Amino acid sequence: MQILSENGQMVMNGRALQIMGEDSNGDPYVGIQLGYDTNENPSLILRNEEGATILTPSGITSDAVADGLIVNNMIGNETIEKNKLAFPIVETNDDGTINITSIKDGSGGNFGVEYTTFKQGTTDALDEINSQKMYRVTIESDNGNIFKNGDVNCTLSCKVYSWDDDITDDINASNFTWTRKSKDTAGDTQWNANHSGGTKTLTITPADVYGRSVFYCTVALPDGSTVTGT
Repeated sequence: MQILSENGQMVMNGRALQIMGEDSNGDPYVGIQLGYDTNENPSLILRNEEGATILTPSGITSDAVADGLIVNNMIGNETIEKNKLAFPIVETNDDGTINITSIKDGSGGNFGVEYTTFKQGTTDALDEINSQKMYRVTIESDNGNIFKNGDVNCTLSCKVYSWDDDITDDINASNFTWTRKSKDTAGDTQWNANHSGGTKTLTITPADVYGRSVFYCTVALPDGSTVTGT
């Protein structure tokens, strides 16, 4: 049996009912089909005006889901598994932390691995810098640095710095050795011998100065090296 409507848009053909429509170009298409398929299984097929199938006996197709149709409140909590997602995700560990090596960058590289390598390299560089500390020694006078012969009265203080940190108090006084250099070589030798006991400060009187005299302080550092200031 076949039944055809006057306008030809509804057809009853055997055990199937078809309702026709026109797409956006004015061409006819089967919009609704209800009945039994060729395998004698009951079926309902729906198509939209673009001819895309939105419903089959197997269920709703992806064409039936328009952009923005599904909103957050329509999805139950913990109902979508990660293998259903079309993009990678970063999962937290049991303690809430993130394994950084699982993070990828936009170019396809592994950001986490690169960051870890960069961090380790930076740490190693800082350790190397700290292991080669920059020490310096300064000598400060409480009464100027230039004196006339016979008119000398001041106290020299030796300061030791690691970078910009004053570590003078951390070094034993016995590590400080004062020396003098002047035109009186023999006198310098005797003066140096008299001041080898170790002190962080030194009082200078006219008896300590012969002509143009320069005073030095050499400090034995904790790492075994020495540094001298003037």
